[in-house]
Amino acid sequence: MQTAEGRLVLTDAAVAAVAGAAAAGCDGVAATVARGLQGELAGLLEARVPDPRQALERGVEVHLDGEQLRLRVDIAVVFGSHIQDVCRRVVAAVVREVERATGIRPTSVEVRVVGVRRPDGLSAAAR
Repeated sequence: MQTAEGRLVLTDAAVAAVAGAAAAGCDGVAATVARGLQGELAGLLEARVPDPRQALERGVEVHLDGEQLRLRVDIAVVFGSHIQDVCRRVVAAVVREVERATGIRPTSVEVRVVGVRRPDGLSAAAR
């Protein structure tokens, strides 16, 4: 992005951290969740050596093409939450916070619910 003072470069990691923090702060969101083998391995390693910077980016994909910003956020919801309401809150929070932080309003935010967790942090399928 070109400004009067110079050029501003937003990294995907910076945008993902803002979006991830916004999503994680919504009622009903248990966590943002990395998907795929790489995400699973990263999650295992993170459990042993947590890196708070990467935790904010986990589960967020960023596609920035000029002024077009598309985001995908993968989340696990808290068991018993109304999933559609949680997703609406996540979209609103992500749009608001990313626009506030970057000056770019996301053109789309896709929220994928990839898991459900009990309030005690265990998978809803765990017994």
